Amino acid sequence: MGDFPRLVLSFLLVLGPLVILHELGHFWFAKRAGIRVLEFGLGFPPRARKLWRGMGKLRIGSTWVHTPRNFKFPAKLADGAVVNASAVEVKGRLMLHSIELIHADQASAATPLKELAGDRVRLRGEVTYFDPGTEYTLNWLPIGGFVRMLGEEDPSAPDSFAAASKRHRAAVLLAGPGMNFLAALVIFCAAYMLGQLVADKVSVAIGEVAPGSPAEQAGLVSEMKVLAVEGIPVDQPDVLIDYTHAHLGETIELTVRDAAGTQRDVGVFARPDDQRPAGQGPMGITIGTLAESYTIVYRSFPEAVGKALESTRGVVQGMASLPGLLLSGEVDPDQTRFIGPLGIGQMTLYAFEASVDQGVLFPLLQMAGVISIALAVTNLLPLPALDGGRLVFVVLEAIRGKRISPEKEALVHFAGMVFLLAMAVLITIQDVSSPIPNPF
Repeated sequence: MGDFPRLVLSFLLVLGPLVILHELGHFWFAKRAGIRVLEFGLGFPPRARKLWRGMGKLRIGSTWVHTPRNFKFPAKLADGAVVNASAVEVKGRLMLHSIELIHADQASAATPLKELAGDRVRLRGEVTYFDPGTEYTLNWLPIGGFVRMLGEEDPSAPDSFAAASKRHRAAVLLAGPGMNFLAALVIFCAAYMLGQLVADKVSVAIGEVAPGSPAEQAGLVSEMKVLAVEGIPVDQPDVLIDYTHAHLGETIELTVRDAAGTQRDVGVFARPDDQRPAGQGPMGITIGTLAESYTIVYRSFPEAVGKALESTRGVVQGMASLPGLLLSGEVDPDQTRFIGPLGIGQMTLYAFEASVDQGVLFPLLQMAGVISIALAVTNLLPLPALDGGRLVFVVLEAIRGKRISPEKEALVHFAGMVFLLAMAVLITIQDVSSPIPNPF
């Protein structure tokens, strides 16, 4: 697992802010939709402390009054209470200055009142709506954040999430993943503008050599550079691949150079399809490119935006095509795996080390962009308790023309949460027992 403190720090510095951005998307759209947000938490419970409470509002009789940040309300203030209050006008709206409860034995005799007294408005009457404002909290588990909305499965309160229109609920649910897609675009754009290490001179090199293959018999070994095939310069893998497949059944002369710098010509037989084991090429080698020199390329803003869009599209398409590739057998299941928080920390640490080695932030920012997209796509999966699972219920409501019982929906999401937590434990065990190899 490597250096555990650095692993944890890498995880917190990358995934933590991305989760907070995700929750900010939910938070902002919920506020815009008039949904009451009870709490916005940094980190996960248990709570460490309340940071502040935002502005709230209440209605006394028919008069709306806003409440200042961190206003101290009477302990038993709630809908239905009868109060005396005073407010001042600030920027065209009434701002609460003071409020006190009228005891129950006097409440029935209290006469509703709204009058101007100097620079204040005096109010008396029944509280018909009370929102003390969103609490902003700091919690002990520093792995992102959360948004707690009123009545997420209970539509009884008029300004709850569950009571909002289908359009508003869908917008709130999509806002979290949408914020992560937007964050990925910004991160990718910054990565390209701040500089990318690009190989300006590459050579074609041998990767793996299959035991007993013609390549092994000819003396080819891993990391040998292939300079030419039958005298034709090889500057890209496709040159060698295309020539080999055009001359199956023949012995092909390769010009190679080993790690010591020795150059020589070797003949390698290119096996026809019916003469080679499954999973092997004509010669029994894998090939790739090996960079010999690099330069740092800085993109202008328009160029960076274009590259960021390409990167985002590429990551999404790769994730979308993976199930089909697995089913068709084009990708070995051993080459893919789910990763949890520890796995994300590993990948981030690898990216950080690569950024230090290369002297540019590109590897770290690129990894952050990929993680942001993965967070968005994962949350859009139609699994209970995830944003996508909640969207399924909104879509079913639109199709059926009526809502599924909130109690049944809450039960489904609870079962989904238990399943996801169990999966998280199993994936974490896998990340501990089988660390992810360094892709850089």
